Order: sequence, then structure tokens, then C-alpha cells
Amino acid sequence: MQFSSTVVISTNERYNDGEQKRFCEGLKKEHEWKPGELFLQALNVGDIYVNLQITDPKSKDIVDEHSCFIVERKTITDLAQSLLVTDNRLNVQAGKMLHIKEQFPRTRCGFLIEGTFTQEPFGHRPLGDVKAALQKLTFLGLHVWYTENVYETFKWIVSARNLVSEHGSVEFAQRDFLMSIRYSTEKKENITEDNFFAQSLMLINSVSPRHVLAITAKYKNLPYFMKKILLDRDLLVGLHLNNGKKIGLTLSRKIYMYYTHNNKQA
Repeated sequence: MQFSSTVVISTNERYNDGEQKRFCEGLKKEHEWKPGELFLQALNVGDIYVNLQITDPKSKDIVDEHSCFIVERKTITDLAQSLLVTDNRLNVQAGKMLHIKEQFPRTRCGFLIEGTFTQEPFGHRPLGDVKAALQKLTFLGLHVWYTENVYETFKWIVSARNLVSEHGSVEFAQRDFLMSIRYSTEKKENITEDNFFAQSLMLINSVSPRHVLAITAKYKNLPYFMKKILLDRDLLVGLHLNNGKKIGLTLSRKIYMYYTHNNKQA
């Protein structure tokens, strides 16, 4: 089988055509692209797609074609803006990524964060909140990659493209590639009040990343959530998920009993 890959850059959302064209021009300088390997296209989810195409060398028929990487690219400043209550883009984008992840398990969905964490401004959100939000994404099963600037982003895209073209899959090689991200392993930076809440929810049987995303979006941290749920065991009934469904009575009671250690069925 023959493997080939394409890279698609989105023309949607905050980027206008001129900005994306300049981004593509910069990306072209990092690699000798063949015709049709790199192009602009309107995308429903994400900013960057790295697609795999498997072709039968004899018949030249396409045997398989799918996206190996779907990436939402964010600068540090844009990330901070996405965390504002009035914006809430990060939760919406994460929900879309989770939906794709459920439909296409082979696709690596995640966020590429461009910039340094000493960079200002962070809007009205402290740096700790920004890092906590990223850690929560990993708890939900999404990937988070880091580059210091746009030139490193170009190199990241080329590396992802080469990985797909050479191996045809990211399954066996994903660890080496994905672990090349830079992120502090110090507990004082990774474990925070906010992402501890997300992590604790994931320990509850029947609670999915969709549930965690919806609950933590409405109740920002565990102490605040505990104050509310102690007053109402059916607090979460009817809470909307990003797929149009709602949390039901059974799951709401299960979460209530988990946090209150109340094992008596109502």
C-alpha cells in the first residue's frame, strides 16, 4: 500500500483569508510540498487537518482516507479570551472535538497552544486558570500540544505530515511524537482546584467526558459545586450536553451520592 498525506488549513472563524494565506505561505517554506498536499478550505471543526490517503499501488484505487490529526490552533492571548464567561469558546470547541473523537477513534483531536506562558496579556484570567483549563482537556481525553511561536507551529505541522506519510498511521508512533510537547510536570502547576474537579468526576462510573465538560462549564470548581449539590440532590437533572442530550435523574443521583457519601437511594 502507498501512503500519502494532505494538510488543510481552515479559512473559518477569527482568521481572514489574508491571514491564512500568509500562514500557508510561511508553511510552504518549511517543506517541499507536492501539488495538492497543502491547501485552504472551510472546516467545520478545528484549524488544521492532517489527512491520510492509502492507495493500492496496482489499481491506484483509494483504499482508505481519513483525518489523522484535527487541531485547534490557539495563541496564548486567544486561549485566555476563550476562557471568559462571555465567550466560552473553549468548552464549545472541546465539545466538538469530543464528538469527532467518538465517531472516529483513529483521529487525534486536540489543541495546539502557540506562545509562552510568560507572555501577556492573559485578559482577566490568571495564568493558573489558563493552565488548569488545558489540563482539564487532557483529562477529557483530548491532546494538547505546545509551540513557542508560529515558526515552531510550522515545524509541528510538517512533523505530523511526515509521520502520517511515512507510517500511514499514528497508532504505534504516537507516543514519541505526542510526548515531544513541552509542559511542566510539577504537581504545583498541573494539579489545581479546577482540574481536580474534572479528574474526580471522571472517576465516577457512567460519567463521560461530555458530562465532565458540561458540569465543569456550569460549576467552575469543586467547592462551589459542593455548596450547590448539598442543597439539591437533583441539581444536575436536565443539564444540557453538547450533543443535545441531557443528564438524567439516575446519573444525577449517582454523582450526588458519590460526593456526599450518601448511599441511600431516594
